[in-house]
Amino acid sequence: MTVSIDILGAPTRRLTMNDRPHWSTRHRLTKGWRGAAFRSAIAELGTAPSGRRQPAAWLQVVFHVSDPGRRRDPHNWAPTEKAIVDGLVDAGLWPDDTPEHVLVVPCEFHRATGPAAMCPPTVHIHPRSEGPPPCLAHA
Repeated sequence: MTVSIDILGAPTRRLTMNDRPHWSTRHRLTKGWRGAAFRSAIAELGTAPSGRRQPAAWLQVVFHVSDPGRRRDPHNWAPTEKAIVDGLVDAGLWPDDTPEHVLVVPCEFHRATGPAAMCPPTVHIHPRSEGPPPCLAHA
C-alpha cells in the first residue's frame, strides 16, 4: 500500500542544481528540508520506530507549483529530494538511502491549490513488492 506524507514546515525556498548560494545558506536550507521530512514522517507514521519502518520502496516527491504546464527539468530538484530522503532515513523509515532500500523516481509537478510557496510537497512511498509505482506504470 502506498504511503503519502506531506512535508509540513519546510522552507519555502527549494534547492535546485542551478542554485549557487553561499555554503551557509545551502546548509541552512538543507537542514530545514531534512528536519521537516523527519518531523512529518513521525507525525504521519507515529512515534514508535517499528511503526515507521518501511519495506524496500520506490519514492516520488510531488511539488505543487502555480504553473505545472511550464517546462521543468525534474532532475534539477535533486538537492531538495535528497534532503527529504535523508530526513525520512533519519526518522527510521529505512536503515539507509541506498538502492537496496529506496529508489527515487523523478519528481512530478502538480497544480497548487493555493499559493505555491504555501503548498507542502508530498512524498509517495510505494513498496517494491507491489510492482512499479503508478508513475512508472505508464512509462
